[in-house]
Amino acid sequence: MKASKNIKTLPFLKNGSRAEEFKNGTIILSNTCAFDAVVSLIILVFCDSTNFSHKIYRILSKILKNGILSNSYIERAELIADGLNPKLEFLQNDITILICNTTAVEVIQVMLADFPSVIEIINCSNEDC
Repeated sequence: MKASKNIKTLPFLKNGSRAEEFKNGTIILSNTCAFDAVVSLIILVFCDSTNFSHKIYRILSKILKNGILSNSYIERAELIADGLNPKLEFLQNDITILICNTTAVEVIQVMLADFPSVIEIINCSNEDC
């Protein structure tokens, strides 16, 4: 950043448990810490890079332009449901809890699969590898 007038406070997703209308009923997300932390880091990278393009781009650009809105949480739910295969717990009245227990590493591997920062290749002649 060139001068203090260019400093911008970045928005952050709040962890978990918002009930949202989603596809076939209401969902509640739990333990979204890893996903939210990765999104926060990617927002920082996104602000510093002009060459960033990815499926998560839509939600990041909207968050940076408009801040965190209720639709941000719906889009987060879609990304988590479609990409991270969370455990589902079905409740009454068409309410589903998506249990998002994961690590930041797994979120990065799934959401940024097209842009790996490290590629691990293991070659081992030992049968126990």
